[in-house]
Amino acid sequence: ERTLLNFELLASHVNEGEALTTKLNLLSQFKTAVEVKLGRRFSFFAGPNFNVMLSDLYDPDADKYGSSIVPYTIYRNDKIGTNHSDITMWIGFDAGMRF
Repeated sequence: ERTLLNFELLASHVNEGEALTTKLNLLSQFKTAVEVKLGRRFSFFAGPNFNVMLSDLYDPDADKYGSSIVPYTIYRNDKIGTNHSDITMWIGFDAGMRF
């Protein structure tokens, strides 16, 4: 009863460099976490997440497609389809507490 296993699947549109962009810039995440309850209203959680960024953003200074928020990559393909989309994947980690 004190330990839980959580799964989350998220998709978010990320605006970069503009107030609102109409270009595709989609961050999809699969998160897993172990949560340990320490009382009725307090718990800690931690676990890995898998991230996929699909982006049509273009940086003319660097002459490349893709998002600038990606910290590092475990996979990258910048030649998807005819619209020059970029797909990038990386592993992350989440931890926190709930009240």
